[in-house]
Amino acid sequence: GGGGCASRNASARGGRPPSKVQHGAAAKSVSSSKSAVAWEEPPLPKEEELTELIDAENAPPLSLRQAMADKAWQTRLEGAEAVCELLPSLPPSQRTPLHAELLLWQSARALVAEKNVQVASKLLDVVSAVANHFARVGRRSAQRVLLLCAERLVAKQTKPAATEALLCLCEACHPAWVLAQLRKAGETHRNPKVVAEVANVATQAFEAFAMTVVPVSELAALAVAVCEHRDAQVRDSAVSLLCSLRRSLGAPFLESPLLSALREASRKKVVQACEDMAREAAPHAATRCYRLDERAAAKASGGSGAGACVAGGGGGGGNAGSPMRYSPSVASPAARAAASAALDEILPRTDILKDKMSAALLTRLRDAHWKERHEALLEIQAVLDMNPRLSPNVGPLLEALKPRLADNQQALSMGAVHAIGAVAKGVGKPITAHVKLVLPELLCTAGDGKASVRDAALSALESWVEQTGFEAVLPLLPRALGIESPAGRSRLLSWLAEYAPSLEPYAEVRGLLAPLLRNLDDRAADVRAASFHALEALLHAGHGVDELEVQVEKLSAATKVKLQPTLDKLRKRARPPPTVGTAFGASNTGTHNGSGASALSSRSAVGAPAARAAPSNAHTPSASL
Repeated sequence: GGGGCASRNASARGGRPPSKVQHGAAAKSVSSSKSAVAWEEPPLPKEEELTELIDAENAPPLSLRQAMADKAWQTRLEGAEAVCELLPSLPPSQRTPLHAELLLWQSARALVAEKNVQVASKLLDVVSAVANHFARVGRRSAQRVLLLCAERLVAKQTKPAATEALLCLCEACHPAWVLAQLRKAGETHRNPKVVAEVANVATQAFEAFAMTVVPVSELAALAVAVCEHRDAQVRDSAVSLLCSLRRSLGAPFLESPLLSALREASRKKVVQACEDMAREAAPHAATRCYRLDERAAAKASGGSGAGACVAGGGGGGGNAGSPMRYSPSVASPAARAAASAALDEILPRTDILKDKMSAALLTRLRDAHWKERHEALLEIQAVLDMNPRLSPNVGPLLEALKPRLADNQQALSMGAVHAIGAVAKGVGKPITAHVKLVLPELLCTAGDGKASVRDAALSALESWVEQTGFEAVLPLLPRALGIESPAGRSRLLSWLAEYAPSLEPYAEVRGLLAPLLRNLDDRAADVRAASFHALEALLHAGHGVDELEVQVEKLSAATKVKLQPTLDKLRKRARPPPTVGTAFGASNTGTHNGSGASALSSRSAVGAPAARAAPSNAHTPSASL
């Protein structure tokens, strides 16, 4: 028996599949998947061979199998705990698809018969451990436990472990495939509690994986299928799932053909629930990933193949005991492209000037009567609200909105500000082509004397900077820093100070130095303080160190004497400019060999200002879309 098993095991570990190996329906790839890597089911032995292979592979060891089959629940619990502790430390040769099949087969058999919730919860942890620490898990293997995990969602004691097991299986076998299996269970299961919990897990999966690999159509179909369920808990879960989709995709999702089968009463309920959810935080970046996509991206970029979501283990390299988890800060280009493609499929970009707005509407923005201009702005805002993803052809719209920034009616000025910010969000990165068209006036509006106008303008500017990076704004700031309003200048200077630490090493800041020195000598104390902090942040980041001395020499003698104590403080906080080869964000501690006139660069760097939380040009799989 041992020799025969050995030959079959070699095939199951990745050699030529023998004739006995079968690929069931569970092995078929999901057509709706956005994966960059096609699924290939690993070869697995036939069902009748598993019992023999368990002994041959000793998976898990005999003592643990006996403990897990004991009549005493405490002994079964100890056995399951021991298996959970053992799996992360197994060598790669014992973390193959075959071993995953054997472990999940035994876990499924144990879950069917297990009555004790503590033991059941630990068996679900075994499923999570297999999905986490094994490089490949066959879909046939995963399908053994999927429905059992879904049914364990009902009990309060086992729900957390069952949810984690399902999400880990999503990482291993692709969320699209797992959700397709859960959808079948949700539409046909007799227990309404199981149906409700399946919808809840689908919501969690969508929020965890975002749109990088989760098929929106699959989730929408599940929600629509159970939205008219007789059980109120099921209906509420379906509405929550639709609300999560709407929050990520925008208002047009409710008009999508995906929801054409939704009854009007249910649609109104969803709309109301979405309005109630509007106060919640915006959708966050993905926290989990489909591992094969991330491994492929890592290999393509010259990595080890472990992938951004792999901390180690998984059949080669890294710490075998570390679970595989996604790091949003290193989302792969493939993942971002998949998210963009998913959005384009569900919500294509709209050419609003061609399909939604007439030339007459833009002409009304120049009408002599303010009420007519106001009505035109409201119509434009309504179009932008209903079309969150725009084509880059928005130049004429921005050109028409720009004069309204200086409208003598504050309501119109605020409306134009909001519309310009919405256009930047809708277009995305291509909006960079329109920076010079509208941002100079928007920056001046951000320096308005009224706090409400300033706040609205800065919010719109943030929307632009998210897409263009702060460097695109730098050439436009000198003019804005010369506006009359002290409160406006103070706010713009504070905004500059926030972004200065995250500027690119060779950002061009020379044009800012003269306006900053003028504001450093301003009558208003708030302006002087804000200008000091802006200069401090720039100099500490190594920007404008030598150039500032040149600008200081252009000041009058009286002004230089007046500013001397302040300049001395700034010199103590300055860092040398970045040298060739200095990495972005790295601290340059070497001696600066620039101009001999640079008194600033000769001092040590102390008292660094707090850096902004994230660089202005850094984006998540869903912000760059």
